[in-house]
Amino acid sequence: MASLVNVVLGLAGIALGANSILSGARRLSGGSGGALRGRPGLGRNAPTGSVRPTIVVPRSATRGLSPIVSRGKHVGTMAGQMRVTTREVRSLGDRLAAIIDMSEKGKIDPKVIAWARAAVSKKCRPGWNGEQWCVKENDTKGEADAIFRAMRRDVRYTSDVRGFDTYAHPRKTLEMSAEDCDGFASLGVAALQAIGIPARLEVVALKGPRPDEPAHIFIQAGIPKNGPVEEWYSLDATVPNPPGWRAPDSMVTRRWIFETE
Repeated sequence: MASLVNVVLGLAGIALGANSILSGARRLSGGSGGALRGRPGLGRNAPTGSVRPTIVVPRSATRGLSPIVSRGKHVGTMAGQMRVTTREVRSLGDRLAAIIDMSEKGKIDPKVIAWARAAVSKKCRPGWNGEQWCVKENDTKGEADAIFRAMRRDVRYTSDVRGFDTYAHPRKTLEMSAEDCDGFASLGVAALQAIGIPARLEVVALKGPRPDEPAHIFIQAGIPKNGPVEEWYSLDATVPNPPGWRAPDSMVTRRWIFETE
């Protein structure tokens, strides 16, 4: 694939193009240069849990979006006002800059905050002490599981626009109820951070005809949320596996960890 790739980006916001491991769709383009320069090895808080080569990329390496090629007009749609902006990207780091930028906007968006809080605030039968919440207060893993279930319930995995990698603002992902794995990633990071949970993104290259190219992206939640992170808990809502499932080394040739704030 060419080194210069058109990417759609905007309020419709349209997201990354790393595809579901099980979908067999096209692989994400972009090399390992540019903003991908990061420190190798372990993250600040925990091992990566993998024997595969891993690059940990700090947020400082993914600041700044790629140049705009064209900016569309706002159009009224069934999902509200939307605008499509086309950008050019040259590296995986450029793509992650767009996803993380969307997630950081999303974590302070009222619609996303309300959706995330609703996901963790369902009521169950009261206990002996009057507690009535299905997810106990300050149960970080329980809250992360609730966000995972809400994404599986409210967003359908749907492929990108043909010929483009697309990136959505988390609000638009909720309004359209459809995205691919990069949209799930942006929404998931925004929702976790909206309720105080640290989050980061993992990108993997998979065994197959292009083993060195990034092919899939998913979320990791930092547990516990109060204090140093002891575990990075994977949440891949684009595949029919439970929370905690992570693409195993038997499927993976290389990993990238992208940090957020």
